[in-house]
Amino acid sequence: MLMKDKLLLAVFILLFSFANAQIGDEIKTYVDSTELIINNGRKMLVNTISANNIEKSEKIYDYVSLESKKSNYQAFHYSEELALNTLFQDWEKWLGCALNYNQSKQWVLYPNMMDILPLLYQEIDNRKNSIELSVATSTLSEDEIDLIKLYLHLIETGEVDKEYNELLKTFRKNYPTSKYNGFLKNYMPAIRRNTSWAFALGASYISPHKKDQDLFKPNFGYTLSLDFNVGHLFTSVYWTHANLHTKIAFNDSTEQHVFSFEENEKFTYFEGGIIAGYSIINNKKFHFAPYVTISGTSIKSNRFEQEDDKLELKVYNSFTPGLGIHSEFKLFTFATEETIYYTPNSYLSIKFDAGYNFITNVGNAGIAYGRISLVYGFGDF
Repeated sequence: MLMKDKLLLAVFILLFSFANAQIGDEIKTYVDSTELIINNGRKMLVNTISANNIEKSEKIYDYVSLESKKSNYQAFHYSEELALNTLFQDWEKWLGCALNYNQSKQWVLYPNMMDILPLLYQEIDNRKNSIELSVATSTLSEDEIDLIKLYLHLIETGEVDKEYNELLKTFRKNYPTSKYNGFLKNYMPAIRRNTSWAFALGASYISPHKKDQDLFKPNFGYTLSLDFNVGHLFTSVYWTHANLHTKIAFNDSTEQHVFSFEENEKFTYFEGGIIAGYSIINNKKFHFAPYVTISGTSIKSNRFEQEDDKLELKVYNSFTPGLGIHSEFKLFTFATEETIYYTPNSYLSIKFDAGYNFITNVGNAGIAYGRISLVYGFGDF
């Protein structure tokens, strides 16, 4: 390479290095003044609201909102806008946000901004009486007043409870063509039905009736179940096992074997099936539900090893529909991970089921029972 070419290459490398260094210095010293104003404004807004200086808070809000128009970012996200205008009791702006919910999807907030929403919700709750009076004495239409009341109830309770469900149902019924239905559908939580699933383990009391009453003594066994609740509907998949002892000695036979059973000889009782009921009483502490049972039940002798089970005498192996009542008392609730407007829980309860099953393939026979179980559930009681 010629000396001249080497010199030109060296100059090019030096110029490139100098340009990179200059860009690096610019990046290090770069400050987005709008971002700084918005971040500081949000912090100042929190302080003035906490100091109960709402008038100054409004001025800060207006200034910061105006400054954000210089950038592609918003000073406040949608939920903050609603909460702030609630505190300012500016129902015109609040309803404007509700009416134009779909446009909020295009909003972008500066990253790493401090979270002020919990404080705003707390301050709304602190000023509940003043805010409710402002709504009641306003010139707003009935649907606008009811919409704001629905929002305020959600802020107050922090969850979708039964009262919220009723308020939302009433709003939809009274204002089916409301212009705020998009806000209700897309922003406000939907009606939530109490749902849960649970494991239960406990003791069962089995009492043969009618034809088998003179043959077998009542006895205790164990029961386990997997329960599901949706609103007032109660369902359960369950299994029950017990040993029944004979009251008297008797003889019987199968095609393969002749049996002579002694008094107090052990037979195996098994029952498994599905329960479906509807809770007449369904509150946060107590459930009461009549139900129907679809199950299968068997009673068989206990003479042979497992591999020769087919040789056992089956007193019956029957389809057994039945009727019963279910009651359940909640003992404790354990709060778990929180989510917006809803905190899923686990709970501990005790349940009692009692009923009567009909033995369909044996005339004049049935089973009365009672079951008590400890329940560990997930969801809403």
